[in-house]
Amino acid sequence: MPSLPTLLLAIAGLIFLAVGWRIRRADIASASWLPVSATILSSDIAPQEGGFAPSVSYRYAIAGETYVSTDIALAIVSSSSDASARTAAARYSVGTPVIAYVNPRNPRQAILEPRSHALLPVALLAAGLLLLAMSIYRLLAGLSTSP
Repeated sequence: MPSLPTLLLAIAGLIFLAVGWRIRRADIASASWLPVSATILSSDIAPQEGGFAPSVSYRYAIAGETYVSTDIALAIVSSSSDASARTAAARYSVGTPVIAYVNPRNPRQAILEPRSHALLPVALLAAGLLLLAMSIYRLLAGLSTSP
């Protein structure tokens, strides 16, 4: 029977893999969302836990309905420095026309940067694989030492 720490490593690894895979799939799917014209309504930075993030709102219309969104990408883009967040927010000046990418299954969901290539899903997948490898190693090491 595997020890509790070995089981916890395996469970944590599976959770990291599942979350990383889900985020990565959504990131890839956003590349096929519908491009529509949008207008930036506000652009600033906002404090986030551990740093700052650009805070942008924009208006877009699809199928005769007008929507407002605040999502830049599917993954939250934050930085420990306010200068970095200001640089990101500066790409979206108020009144500027931009292209928003709208989820065809849910037109209320739109982003400005599809396929953000954020490191989060890659980091989660790598951490999940590492935790699973550690749990398998612990399991095999425990089997070879048992009578």
